Amino acid sequence: MLISARGGSYGPGAPNHGFDYVVPTTEAVLGREELLGLDVATVVPELTMAPHTPSLAELLPMHEASMADAHDRARELAATMATPTAA
Repeated sequence: MLISARGGSYGPGAPNHGFDYVVPTTEAVLGREELLGLDVATVVPELTMAPHTPSLAELLPMHEASMADAHDRARELAATMATPTAA
């Protein structure tokens, strides 16, 4: 599981929309069969600085929704991970 928290946002409507080069590159290196070929699932909570930065205060609802979605996604992914059993 790849978790990439960001203080701002690269999503649609954000001033930096489309400028996320870290997550796609990391997903490619980890997940492409001809590279490492790992099973990669990504969780990206955005606007994590909104509660701490007055200029982002109007984005608090988006931050809260993003955090809730990220927590839900992490729980879903954790539930699918195999756990070793005692022999």
